[in-house]
Amino acid sequence: MNSNTSAPEVGRWYARWDTGELFQVMNCDREGGATISREAFGGGRSTLNEAQWQVLPLAPADPPRTRMREARMCIVEFVDWVEPSIG
Repeated sequence: MNSNTSAPEVGRWYARWDTGELFQVMNCDREGGATISREAFGGGRSTLNEAQWQVLPLAPADPPRTRMREARMCIVEFVDWVEPSIG
């Protein structure tokens, strides 16, 4: 099992070697057991404790080029578009 010895950096993107999952660290509470909050590129949120973090096979990653928020905005704009009537 690969181990991750680096401390999580809030705002940093990481990629898991085993699953290819891309996520960003949103918060890291170092008091009371070190809880790490993260958000996956697809929008799912989860928390990890320090022991779980240390065993994840991770590598720092570049932020994704297309943010999900921007994609959601495009979908909303498309849904709100109304075809003009002819006649």
